Amino acid sequence: DNALSLASQFDSSDLFLDTSVDEQVEMRRSAVSGVAAVVLNYREGRDDATIAWARDAVDRAWGATDIRSQFWSPQSIIPWEPKIFVARGLGADIRNGTAAEDTPERLLALVAHALEMASLAALQEAAKLWDVDSKLSWAAMLLAFDLSRLHPPENPESYGPGNALHSTQRVEEALEAAINYYRSDDGWAILPTPPPAWVESEAARQRRSSPSEDYDLDDMEDARKDWVEPRIHWYSQYAAKVLQNLPLERILVSDAKEAFLTFFAEVLQWTNDKN
Repeated sequence: DNALSLASQFDSSDLFLDTSVDEQVEMRRSAVSGVAAVVLNYREGRDDATIAWARDAVDRAWGATDIRSQFWSPQSIIPWEPKIFVARGLGADIRNGTAAEDTPERLLALVAHALEMASLAALQEAAKLWDVDSKLSWAAMLLAFDLSRLHPPENPESYGPGNALHSTQRVEEALEAAINYYRSDDGWAILPTPPPAWVESEAARQRRSSPSEDYDLDDMEDARKDWVEPRIHWYSQYAAKVLQNLPLERILVSDAKEAFLTFFAEVLQWTNDKN
């Protein structure tokens, strides 16, 4: 109750509208969204007004512009990020059957969040909902593995560690595809798989198409150089974290088993080929 009282004092109508990089604003946002998520997850004994406040706070936090410092990166460790608490609150509302109609889409949007900690928190919440809405869980998996495929940056010269991993257009297209799937009557969609582990280099292709009598043993020893990384990169570190958060036991006793094992076999093949 003390935390709830303090969060109420920290809250204001414009709290999540402030876009300044200010530690005090960050602290207040985190406190309000965190307490709101706790209220929605542990609502027994709470009155309607308190739950309504918590839901409104989560809604405002979801729509807030992210505050990024100069040291921000997609892999930054920011456990106080409000979007993490928003994911917990949205998951609680879906689990309790009190969610708004667009709450699943909002949770999916957080799976596409630029900060990995927020993305994985949303993925974890969606995965925990398997027994409530397995289609939503699968849509979140579809989106997360799609975003495990990293396309080349549009402007590599200006690309740095503080940039998001995906362009805005790429994220919007991936999210739209996941939402469309979720709202469709389709069965278990094919999960995105890694691109080839290696591809033949342009030089090797040209040499193969124009054989030369000068080819010797040194060329054979350098054959391994004929294989290079593909343009689309599989972000295996992120994909591994996604896998760790999936309800594997539940998936493997459901009719999604075959679709998941097909996906997993391709990931395993990619791992073997890469190593």
